[in-house]
Amino acid sequence: MSGLQIDWEVANRITLLNLKDYQRVLTEELEKFKNDQQWLHSEDVVRHQKVIAALDIVIAEYEN
Repeated sequence: MSGLQIDWEVANRITLLNLKDYQRVLTEELEKFKNDQQWLHSEDVVRHQKVIAALDIVIAEYEN
């Protein structure tokens, strides 16, 4: 196999960091919305809440 290869632990750590970063961004956007510092469409608010909840589950699996 050619190309870049990384071990399983490194790949999982990279994935976990990306998931946490995405969750942080969504959480920050919701906080700004709640504090009237940023506008979000009502559908985006609901979506952000659902994605954050789903990320809680996925992140917990990666951390175990």
